[in-house]
Amino acid sequence: MYALHALWKSDHPGTLQLWGETSEKPATAKKPKGRQSKIPKPLPHPFVIEEEKLKELVTEISGSLIGESIDFEKLTIRLPSANDHPVPSPQLIRDQDEPPSTPEELKTWYLPSAIFEPGLALDFLLSLPNQSTPAIALGQSIRFWAEVAKFAIELITRQNFFPVVLEEKNETKSYRAAWSVYLSETDFTRMETLAKAMPPVCRAMMSEESPETPAPLKLVLHFLNQTTDHFVRQQLLTSNIFSKSTARPSGLALDTPHAYQFLRETAPLLEQSGFGVLLPAWWQKPALRLGVKLNVQPKANGASSSSGEGLLGMDGIVAYNWQIALGDQTLSPAEFEKLASLKVPLVKVRGQWVELKPEEIEKAIAFLWNFSIRVISARPMIFAAASPFPSNATAIRSGHKR
Repeated sequence: MYALHALWKSDHPGTLQLWGETSEKPATAKKPKGRQSKIPKPLPHPFVIEEEKLKELVTEISGSLIGESIDFEKLTIRLPSANDHPVPSPQLIRDQDEPPSTPEELKTWYLPSAIFEPGLALDFLLSLPNQSTPAIALGQSIRFWAEVAKFAIELITRQNFFPVVLEEKNETKSYRAAWSVYLSETDFTRMETLAKAMPPVCRAMMSEESPETPAPLKLVLHFLNQTTDHFVRQQLLTSNIFSKSTARPSGLALDTPHAYQFLRETAPLLEQSGFGVLLPAWWQKPALRLGVKLNVQPKANGASSSSGEGLLGMDGIVAYNWQIALGDQTLSPAEFEKLASLKVPLVKVRGQWVELKPEEIEKAIAFLWNFSIRVISARPMIFAAASPFPSNATAIRSGHKR
């Protein structure tokens, strides 16, 4: 059985963080090795749902369009705990032979979470079924945010929003335009009622950027503003593209971030609504993946193997280094550095537009940080080439296979 829960991260632009528990894993957490520090570090949640299964459950509940659009990140939360493990939520049915757990203290745990940008969060929450299934239970937190999402879409339908200018919280004084909800006295009272009903787990998130958990009313208002802002922007973008002021459709120039948003989010919605959408041929091809290539060369002045196979024999001594590749194209260090500095998911590489996900950039940077030019025996360098980043890289680096 699985139990799903949701938190709202109140940064800009705000994200819905979905995580879950499974009854298929033992409840006991692994105790950290070595001497314990005075300030306990977060431990891995012992019976959490992993990323792939979480994505599968989202797809089962809300469809493949939403399931394929989510990303993942690590989440740190504070939960009621007992006997060195978090207490299971009431919605999770575990083995009846396990003794019931009584919360003794709050402990910090880290776990994988699926993240939904404001527009996707609204779509996901509004798509949830009214009742849980025998295999998938929806926790109080996710039910709560579904009710807030219904309130948001009601305000949008009534066109209860207006433009505002907000000051950015950074070192340089800057401003940004946004859409904010307009709340009548009745609407504000309804928002207060929702905030008072917020389950405690909705405020369990730990963040280095925001050490203090926002108040329930502030969290609800932030959700309403961010989802409304995203929805209105999407509608304005669509209406600008399909303008009714001319007899024929007119064009609209988009910068790179908005072009990516249109390809990823708006185009599928238009197709579902019956519009014909002609997309670039390269967007409809399988995405090029960022990976690594192994460059092997004989070591200068190396000794021949005793078997007479030469420097490149199985027992020969070789020098090798890893190179970043996009699909079958090897990238130079300067090209990769430029891509990493752009920090946008849609980039142009050697005249071709490609989608480059931030998590792939981070994996490549981490990989190159750990692996530079090495000199080893050629024998242990056989590995599964299908992996974008070799899973047995540690074994390769140490010069032997495990």
